[in-house]
Amino acid sequence: MANAKNKNTKRMVKATGTRRMSVKKKSTMKSAVRGKAVVARATRADGEKMHISRPRARKSWLARSKEMSRRTHIVAKNVIIALILLAGMLVVLVVLLGMFKTPERTVTGKIYAMAEDYYENYLYDNIVANVSADKMDEALSKYAERGFAAMDLKQLLLFDNGRHSAAGATLKSYCDETGTYVKIYPEAPFGRKDYRIEANYACNF
Repeated sequence: MANAKNKNTKRMVKATGTRRMSVKKKSTMKSAVRGKAVVARATRADGEKMHISRPRARKSWLARSKEMSRRTHIVAKNVIIALILLAGMLVVLVVLLGMFKTPERTVTGKIYAMAEDYYENYLYDNIVANVSADKMDEALSKYAERGFAAMDLKQLLLFDNGRHSAAGATLKSYCDETGTYVKIYPEAPFGRKDYRIEANYACNF
């Protein structure tokens, strides 16, 4: 009977040990599983953070792009406004200069321009056509002191088939046709543009 009890006790101990072993293994496995679950969760949590951080980075990039485009738009707008203001100032300046352009300046300037045209494109060409190149200096030098014959306003308006006749009405309203005249003096080296003009204005301004 004693032997039977000992055998039963040993079996119970073995069974209990086995159960304890199995319980430990189960708990260890559960801990391992839990550990894996924790790691998985942590990894998943990290992944979520990464996924969350990426949209934030993208949003910040979009925000920077919008800010840059907004600043570019502001700069372009300011440049356009500056150009408009500059154009307006130029228009005002031109108008003011036109207002300060007196009849005297207009009339005298036109008469002087007609005298230049007369010598450079009419009288000089006629001299060149009738004098050889080696005698041009000699032909013009004799007029250097006394000048060519005076050209009055009427003659300036009518030379070369009335080239400047369109300006006659305006000029005659201010100046006497015969009392207003110019004299042209050729100067060395006696080229087409080597001369001076002296003008006498008999005008009512």
